Amino acid sequence: MPIATPQGTLDFKSVDKVTFVGASSNTVIDTTTGSLGVGVGVGGPTSNLHVVGHTRLEGDIDMLHTANTASIKLNSNVVTEFPRSKKLIKYPRVVLTANGLNQGYTVSGSDDYSSGLTFYGAFTPPTTLSTPSGAWLAPTSGTTGYSTSTGEYLLSAQLHSGSLTGEYVQIVLPERINPVYFTVQPRPESANNNQGLLSCIKEGEIWASNDSGTTWTAMGTIQNFTPTGLYQEYVVDNFNVSGYYDTFALIIHKNNGQVFAGVGEWKIFGVPEYDPDAAGVDMKVTSYPNVPNTDWLDIYYDGQDYTSMPTTVDNKTGVSTYDATPINGVGFDATQKAFTFDANSSQYLSSSTPVSGNYIHTISMWFKGTNLTSTGGDTLMWIGDNTDNKRIEIYIENDLINYNFRTNNVEANTKLENNRWYHLTCTYNGTQGLAGREIYVDGQRLFTTHSGNLADLNITNSTLNVGGYSGTTTTYMFSGSIANFRFSNRVLTPDEVWQLYSYQKEYFGHGDMGMTLKAGRLGIGTSEPRAALDVMGRLYGPGTIPCFTIHTGDYWGVDYSSWGTTTGTNWNVVYRTPLPFIQRTWLEYDTHNVISFVDYPTTTNTGTKTIFTAPMSGFYHFSFNIGFKTNSGNDYVAFMLTKNDTEPYNGPNSGVNDYLLGVAQQIDLGMSYHIGSSVNIFLKKGETVVPYSRSVNSLYVSNGGGFNFSGYFIG
Repeated sequence: MPIATPQGTLDFKSVDKVTFVGASSNTVIDTTTGSLGVGVGVGGPTSNLHVVGHTRLEGDIDMLHTANTASIKLNSNVVTEFPRSKKLIKYPRVVLTANGLNQGYTVSGSDDYSSGLTFYGAFTPPTTLSTPSGAWLAPTSGTTGYSTSTGEYLLSAQLHSGSLTGEYVQIVLPERINPVYFTVQPRPESANNNQGLLSCIKEGEIWASNDSGTTWTAMGTIQNFTPTGLYQEYVVDNFNVSGYYDTFALIIHKNNGQVFAGVGEWKIFGVPEYDPDAAGVDMKVTSYPNVPNTDWLDIYYDGQDYTSMPTTVDNKTGVSTYDATPINGVGFDATQKAFTFDANSSQYLSSSTPVSGNYIHTISMWFKGTNLTSTGGDTLMWIGDNTDNKRIEIYIENDLINYNFRTNNVEANTKLENNRWYHLTCTYNGTQGLAGREIYVDGQRLFTTHSGNLADLNITNSTLNVGGYSGTTTTYMFSGSIANFRFSNRVLTPDEVWQLYSYQKEYFGHGDMGMTLKAGRLGIGTSEPRAALDVMGRLYGPGTIPCFTIHTGDYWGVDYSSWGTTTGTNWNVVYRTPLPFIQRTWLEYDTHNVISFVDYPTTTNTGTKTIFTAPMSGFYHFSFNIGFKTNSGNDYVAFMLTKNDTEPYNGPNSGVNDYLLGVAQQIDLGMSYHIGSSVNIFLKKGETVVPYSRSVNSLYVSNGGGFNFSGYFIG
């Protein structure tokens, strides 16, 4: 056993194993395998390092150390990581004073009002309140950009061909970030009938780019933002993207009824791609979903197989008979790995299928619409002939997902946004009516209704179109992207539907698949928790969100914002009226932007009615309290909530979806009355509730009274 080198290397060329025997343990070196064993009873190491008994390791230890992330893996698909904790930062990080290159930031846009109300003002708090300088306003002074009655955009500015039209502002950051959320607030201008609120964005989009605007990625949307306070913020956080971007754009597609549009401040919150100052540590546990089974599949198309549009889309089940042919120039998005369709060109994929008769099936796909319309309809797929019960069609129209056998229809009411990916699954078990069909969006089964005849499906023409229907009318074709399409010859279970959704939910921006402990906050489905417990960015339940409260002072004066039409110094409650009218400033809080206000003209004045819109399907609890004095006698006045009727005042008949809150009977002159009630109502996503009142003839309401209307999501 010679000592071979002056460096102290021991040469065991002729020895297979060396054992150092200690007083209570051994050290064994196996030269044939390069293994080391340490501990009591070790005769031969069974791994590269075999330790028996207590083990103590000191010093810096890295395990699978890559890009400042230590990971532990042990024969499973769960990974625990301890990454360096990057900070969530608000951008821009400095006060901007110019549009061009300004401390690393460059700001531009479609148009601006004047040199004092230009683009960079969208990122800087205004300097004054009554007539704020520094806030962005567009278009140019003297140009009518938006309708004062509807808020619709009247000009033609457009960020890119796939975006909404509207005035827009754009910023280029000095570094790339992964966006987490955005906030938008009105210009705090109280003069001239609250022009800051009226000019504020009501509907719009936020886009991002990492290649100087050559390609754009949709971040989120602003929908139905009707601010009631000058510093009220709209939060956009219903997205999750994995990439890093340095260019962001905000589009004002619609405002609240002013010639010009603008924002007081747009804030961007994100995590920088490189954060050399970060020194904290997160703990992240990530699970990896199973690859969905492909058995029972008749047809399976997937854009993941391609880098450009092929001449034939292969059926991944291996049955080439059902390969699809692109019709009229179907496009391809190489970034999202999706087939793209233009309704104006009647584009779709076409193939034959084995479908016939009363075919039991499941249809599933990821899709993103770019022009989901309220009329006409967007056909995602079609099989068969345009004859009763001889076709299968899935189309979107008027916020309804229609799973249609022509005059035999099952539909689900849900509000779908443009430029957002959705996972859709429809199942049919061969049974007529509601018992036979289910509709799932993003892994969740939706409430459905049935209309039309009751009959079995009877397919005689098996031709399949994906992205369109069998005719040539562009009105019914789909505009947008479909990433994959699956057609199974059995009904998938709810767990299997969820498996399909979760398999690619992270890829399509629906949160991540892990839990992150960061700065004492636990996030489930989000890498940037913003509460002690943050579940997918939202936690629903009683007392959480969505919830709202509208509340007056103890006694309000009779003015233009209170009740009914004026008669002298009193207020005349007509037969049906949006009583009580309210002031927008009575809104105390609205955690999910569920409340909107609409000016309602009366005989001589204009008041404001209230509309609640459900942001998700489920039961909602509403509470209603009102106190008032009268200046005349009458038979009664009744208060109710009405569902899905935002104009319940036109006509003498009570709506079929009215919920009675209370009645004041045999009203006397000068008396005070109070009505309080609560009710639970099931609402599908996008459905509405409006408070209103009824009386027999005329009820004159005098000064004095109070009002409270509140609600929250139950589950």
